[in-house]
Amino acid sequence: MVLWWTRVRIKTDLDQRAERTVLLCYRQLVMRQMNEQLVAERIAAANHTGDKCDPIQHIYRSPDRFSKIDQFHSIADKMGDIFVQYDLSRPERANNRRVDGWRLCYTLLDTDDLAVLDS
Repeated sequence: MVLWWTRVRIKTDLDQRAERTVLLCYRQLVMRQMNEQLVAERIAAANHTGDKCDPIQHIYRSPDRFSKIDQFHSIADKMGDIFVQYDLSRPERANNRRVDGWRLCYTLLDTDDLAVLDS
């Protein structure tokens, strides 16, 4: 599963002058039984809103995807080679601390700082 996130400013119904920033999940892509090259191609193909490509600053992969699968390359390397063909950034090693991630998710949900669009 691939998720696209951005920060957006929203106005409240109670006070139209008041703005706050939330983290918004605006797109998801679910794929099954594909190799890393096909996954990277599908991500690049899905990375647009209308006819305009979405600017992506970071692509995160789990740390195990940076282990070498042959003498020279990792899965992240192979995906990165495809991403750069589409002017996307190479994958970065994600923080793999699960407890910290769940705390962040809980806090974002608890404070209404997270929104997900129905796609």
